[in-house]
Amino acid sequence: HEVEHIFNDKDGLQNRYNYTLFADGDTVWIQTFKGVGRINTTTNQVKFYTNELDIPGSTLSISWMLVDQNYVWVAIGANVGSQGGLSMYDKKTQTWKAFNVHDLKDYSTNRFDLEAGFKSIPGGVQIAFRDGNLDTSDRLVEKQYNYQTGQWTKINIERPASGAQSEATRQYIKATYPSPFNYQKVDQFGLTQLQLPNSNQVYQLDG
Repeated sequence: HEVEHIFNDKDGLQNRYNYTLFADGDTVWIQTFKGVGRINTTTNQVKFYTNELDIPGSTLSISWMLVDQNYVWVAIGANVGSQGGLSMYDKKTQTWKAFNVHDLKDYSTNRFDLEAGFKSIPGGVQIAFRDGNLDTSDRLVEKQYNYQTGQWTKINIERPASGAQSEATRQYIKATYPSPFNYQKVDQFGLTQLQLPNSNQVYQLDG
């Protein structure tokens, strides 16, 4: 396979560090330290989403990303500039919908820490995150989002996210939330490449 194109800031990339690439038909999604990038592999046009995610601090770092058939999910972990939250991109309407800590948390409302990423489920998405406050120890809480109803539902018995019992929680996360396979590699120069599935095209980011 030959490299089709090397993308850099001249193409519109807004950040040159910590990329993860996701193949999505004729689109490549980019997870970065400065929002979400989108490359049209037909035209090589680059678009970036930052403020559109509608989460304070989203220009700092995208901590998790999931691309499924109809939606793209991103998570912003709590940081110095943000309480964190989630944002969902609807491919059909090409719009983002944000979920902040008040939409997601049952106990603590001051920060959002996604513990295990996302996974697609029939009719929705499932997440696992850390929850707790001054009166309760940290716990792993799982919720599912239903695309049809637009509602979050808690689905599990809470598991300890810290302390002596947390090892069992880590093993549960590893088994329940496998890492996605993104057809991604790093070349001999340390540049991130993505081999598009069922294609001879290779996309490379200079960063």
